[in-house]
Amino acid sequence: MESLPTTGNPAPRPRLVRSVGTLRGAVAATAGTLGCIALAAFGKAPVVGAIFAAVFLLMSWRFWLAGIRVGPDGVRIVGLPGAPRRVPWESVDHFALGPFRGYRYVAHVVLRDGRHCACIGISAANGPNVERRRVEVQRPVDDLNATLAAWRTSAGQG
Repeated sequence: MESLPTTGNPAPRPRLVRSVGTLRGAVAATAGTLGCIALAAFGKAPVVGAIFAAVFLLMSWRFWLAGIRVGPDGVRIVGLPGAPRRVPWESVDHFALGPFRGYRYVAHVVLRDGRHCACIGISAANGPNVERRRVEVQRPVDDLNATLAAWRTSAGQG
């Protein structure tokens, strides 16, 4: 993880933070899109290939956008099913892992007023190797907490 400067500029470096699983899903959906395009272009069922290519293209697009987008004014939570939600740095208490809709490990933006927003773009699928999956999701959450701490220090809110 890259450390952020803690003096002079309170704005964190803009970037998208997501889990390894979300990145794998984006790559798989992109591969599915390309396969369906090939099926539409060269196969015996071009209409079916085109329909599935459109579905995979939509999935691929959503996977590539999913995660927590860090910006100078706060974070933007981009999940797979819903509309993005912006949260200013001043409203963020911390980032944590917690359950959400059947998943054990999903990143949550915990607000200062006690509410929280889940981000399915930083999550781990249920299944074998649960501890390894938890660690894969904990890394981006730790990165976000370090970014928040650096922002607080540089903004004088330490």
